[in-house]
Amino acid sequence: MRAMNPLDTVEWKIPEPFYVQVAPTTIKPDNVIDGWKKEAIVLGEMSTLSVTVATGTDVLCDWEMSDGTTYIGEGTQSIHLTNLVIFGHG
Repeated sequence: MRAMNPLDTVEWKIPEPFYVQVAPTTIKPDNVIDGWKKEAIVLGEMSTLSVTVATGTDVLCDWEMSDGTTYIGEGTQSIHLTNLVIFGHG
């Protein structure tokens, strides 16, 4: 960092790298059309769910599954063993 005026210039070096965070915007689920998942969710099998975030850094997601399982602070993809399927729209 450098600050200067007509009398002097002062420089300061940041001792460690730092990261500029960008707030997340526009999150949308992948593999979903009009509120319905495009692929079948099979009871007792693993399902992969994911979302796309238009912008943002180090984005974490909370996932709430239909069987009551909750994943807190996960990434934009979740793999879940489906124990209960609740049929519904949106």
